[in-house]
Order: sequence, then C-alpha cells, then structure tokens
Amino acid sequence: MVTNFLFINEYSAVYRIDAGIQKSGLAAGANIVDVEKASLILFNKWLPRLQGNQLVKLMHTVQLKREKDDRIAELGVQITALFEANAERDQQITDLNQALEERGTLVTSLNKAFAASDMQITAIYSSTSWKITSPLRWLGHQIKRVRHLLHIVKHGCGVKSTLQQVVAAWRREGLSGILNHLRSNGTGSIVIQLEEGQLVNRNDYAEWVRRYDTLNDRAREHIRASIAVMQRRPKISVIMPVYDPPLQFLDEAIWSVRKQLYSDWELCIADDASKNAAVRDLLKRHAAGDNRIRVVFRAGNGHISRASNSALDLATGEYIALFDHDDLLPEHALYCVAESILANPDVGIIYSDEDKISQSGIRVDPYFKCDWNPELFLGHNLLSHLGVYRSDIVKAIGGFRAGYEGSQGYDLAARFIEQIKPEQIVHIPRVLYHWRILPGSTSMSAGEKPYALTASERALDEHLLRQNIKGTVEALPIGMHRLRFSLPDNPPLVSIIGVN
Repeated sequence: MVTNFLFINEYSAVYRIDAGIQKSGLAAGANIVDVEKASLILFNKWLPRLQGNQLVKLMHTVQLKREKDDRIAELGVQITALFEANAERDQQITDLNQALEERGTLVTSLNKAFAASDMQITAIYSSTSWKITSPLRWLGHQIKRVRHLLHIVKHGCGVKSTLQQVVAAWRREGLSGILNHLRSNGTGSIVIQLEEGQLVNRNDYAEWVRRYDTLNDRAREHIRASIAVMQRRPKISVIMPVYDPPLQFLDEAIWSVRKQLYSDWELCIADDASKNAAVRDLLKRHAAGDNRIRVVFRAGNGHISRASNSALDLATGEYIALFDHDDLLPEHALYCVAESILANPDVGIIYSDEDKISQSGIRVDPYFKCDWNPELFLGHNLLSHLGVYRSDIVKAIGGFRAGYEGSQGYDLAARFIEQIKPEQIVHIPRVLYHWRILPGSTSMSAGEKPYALTASERALDEHLLRQNIKGTVEALPIGMHRLRFSLPDNPPLVSIIGVN
C-alpha cells in the first residue's frame, strides 16, 4: 500500500520502491536504505528542473502544509479537552439535580413532621387534662413571681428601698416602668433574656465578650486577607510615655502592640527617667527584638506631658495613637483604625469604644460610645481611649502642654477639634482599648488624681474662651464636668403651656 504524499500541483508524482531498477519512491514498510536511495533519485531528478522561484514556492507550500497539520493537531487537542470539560459539567449538573431532589424530599419530610407536631400540640391544648391543670399552672407562675419579688427585696436593701425604686419607676415610666423593674434585678436593666433558645444574662459582660468580641482563626484570616488587598497602608505611630510601671503590665502592653494583625505601625516610647533600672532593660530588649520600636531615655523626669512630646518627636507616621504604659490593645485595633482611615481619607480624629481590665486580666465596665457629640465632649473626654489623631495637626498645635498633667490628652483633644470640621471626627463602634485598673489610676476612681480634674476644668474653660462660647465649667466629684451656658444680655421670653 502506498503511503500518503504531500501533493503539489505541477510537481507531485507517485513512485514505488523496486530494488531491481533504479527508479524509486516511498511506500509503506520501505527499508531505510531504499528510502535514502529513492530520496536521492528524486532529488537529482527534480533539482535541475526547478527554477529559483519554483523552488521557493515549493518550500513555502511545504511549510504551509506543516503549519496547517500542526494547527489541526492543536485544535484536535482543544476539542478533546472541551468534550472532557463538557462531560464534567454534565456530571456536576446531574449531581446538583440529585442534591436538589434530596433536599426537596427532606423539606417534604420536615413539613410532614411539623404538621404532625402541630396536630399533637393542638390535641394537648384541647384535652381535658390540660384544661383541668390550668389553675395549677397559673399558681406555679404566681409562686415564681413572688419568689422573684422576694429576691429583689432581699438584694435591694430591704422593703423600703424596693418601694422607693418602684415609686421612682412609676414616676419615670408609669406602669410599664414598674413591670420592667420587677422583671429586673432592681437596677432597671433586664437580667435574663431568651436569646437563640438560651437564657442569657444581659448584664454579663464576659458573656458578651465571648459572643461578640473574641476573634477566632477564621476572623483573623479574614482580617489578614483584607489587609493584603488594601490600596495603601497608612503608618500609625503609637505614642507611649513610660514612668516606673509594673514590669509585667509594661511587657504585656508592648506585646499587645507587637501582636497587632496590622503591621504598619511604630511604637514610640519615651522613658521619663524611671527609677527602676529593670524598666530600661525591658525597653531595650523589646527595641532590639523589633525595629519598629523606637525608644528615647529622657535625662530627667519631666512628667507625662513632656514625656509624651519626647515620644511624639520620634513619630514618623501619618497618625498617632495615644497609649498608656500599662494598658492593652486588642490584636485587631490598629487594623480597624487603618480601615477607618482608608474609608475616610480626610479624617482628623478617630476614637473607639473602650473597657477596663483588672490586674488579673478580667474585662469589665465597658463604655459603648456614641458618635461625635460636642456637648458630651465638654462633660468628659469622649475621645480618650482609643484616640487616634493626624500627626501633622498634633505637631502644628504644639503637641502636649505642660501644666495640664493628668488631662493632657483632654487638653490636646480640645485644641485639636478647633482645627477640623465635625465630619472629620470618626467613631469606631468597637472596643479597641483595655484600660488597666490599678491603684493610683483614674481607671479606679476619679479621686486618685484630683489634680487631673483641675487641669481638665482649666483646659475646657480655655476652649470655651477660644471658641467664643459664653459659659462656665464646673468640675463634678465623679470626674466629669457640668457646663453652664451664660444667658444673653436680652434673653428671649420662653412660655410654658401646661396641658391636663
């Protein structure tokens, strides 16, 4: 059988191998020696007969044929792959249809089960025994109410105190207020609430933290993925003045920054001439372990405002975050701040919710803040923890002022808000700061630092003067302030209409 040849008009012919004569060609099963002889005969026969342009044409035609064959082979592979992909898709469709059919069967079974349960419940409610035992159930409910009332009386400082609270509830809210009070623990907040089929103590902050403010590995991976696709990553300078804190809490504070999921930060520490040499050693170890930690050791003690300015001098970030030497940041704190910066490019101040943390690490006393409220800010430092400020503005207004120690952050915030618009103040509704409860700290009591309350009163008086707001600030023993606005020279008439 003759093999297939490349047929070219005006040139092609068919030859067969014949060992007995000197005429040859290519055929199936030909011996390689005969093939070489045949090729030589063909070459010698045709080469003298071809003109230059004919030889070029022949070579071009052969090349086109090869390319065509290669393309046909490539298309064949693609077609095979398409057929295989189509078969795989058909199998997936078959599997999905089967899953939908199984789901439909399950839904039908559940509907039948629900219908049967409804019939059983209806039969129970309609039964004679249910109707007969109705008075017993009512009596049991009343006994529970009496027990709860006795619990309120017992834990509410007696009958007199309970009656006073009930009268106060009546005056505030009427009958509904009394009912709410009786359903409560006597403090006005409902203690037990049915949630997701479970009894939940609404006053149990530890349970709230477990449910809503504890990161798992999945949440961490989500945050890392979000950071990876950020269009830009603003640097945040964490400012931390240090003066003889307990070493354990200083170490924990620094580690809480080092463990941040968001890595574009620098920790700027100014040691205000601590007396404990171990503080210096600890700071040096951390600085050696992470080049994002920058430390300056002041020659003399200048108190917190000057120490904070020394730390501020180290800062190179776009924003600064204020951080005390014994407090803690949750691992997602700076990520939330960076996310807020990117969502609000013109932001000047960012502040978050906060809570307190005991020496044993128990989180208590949360402060869930509102969005920016200038009047509330004049009552107490709403921005406080975690407070993040644009670096250029902080440096432009002179940083922290000496003479306002204990309320240096409050004074800074009062001067800062005068430089920006209200819409440039952004609240993050997340607990991003844990304020350590220690003796001598205002986290324990406002009375721990009476000089701080005096300094904050002076800072607010100056703020009112700069803003041309007529009024006075009165410091309260609870660590807050009462603002009394002055009446105008010719006060307007206000009429009160009482309606029965």
